[in-house]
Amino acid sequence: MEHSKEFKKELGRDKLEQGVHLMLEGLQDAYGLDIANENFRETPKRVAKAYLEMLQGIDTTEVENILKQNFPSDYKGMVILDKISCYSMCPHHLIPVKYIIHFGYIPNGNVLGLSKIPRFIKLLAQSPKLQEDFTQEIVKLFNKYVMPEGSAVVVKGWHGCMGSRGISMPETATITSEVSGNFQETSVKEEFFKLISTFE
Repeated sequence: MEHSKEFKKELGRDKLEQGVHLMLEGLQDAYGLDIANENFRETPKRVAKAYLEMLQGIDTTEVENILKQNFPSDYKGMVILDKISCYSMCPHHLIPVKYIIHFGYIPNGNVLGLSKIPRFIKLLAQSPKLQEDFTQEIVKLFNKYVMPEGSAVVVKGWHGCMGSRGISMPETATITSEVSGNFQETSVKEEFFKLISTFE
């Protein structure tokens, strides 16, 4: 029998809570964490709620709905949105990643409402995925639904898994980029990177 979306979400919430219970018990076994402490009483529920919120972009249905809401326009210049700030999750450690994103495109008869661009990017980020894949996905989905002359994105990420553990380099950023269409032409690419450098 096909279950409703809300039923599946509640089932997922229950499993997340159980997982956090086990994690706390693991920390109790390993280090003697006092999980009877009042601060941990509602922790499984809080963590489950937080993860469902932070990772709602796993289902890309809403992202696609946003991108479908584009409008006709004769504008042929470059459109750039700078410093789009959002969070994602590292798929290897499930630790947050902070992103600053510069996105640009050249319309081909259609434009996306300006507020829709950061909205779809922020929602797309809310999934446990590699920064490299996230960067490519921004351009791929935008091109699929808006069909511009070309598009480009630069993603700068600060990974909690690098900053809080292991190598412990919280200030080190990872930078990835992707270009398509006429942004692959040297002059267009140079114009884009020159323009976004003024935002730094």
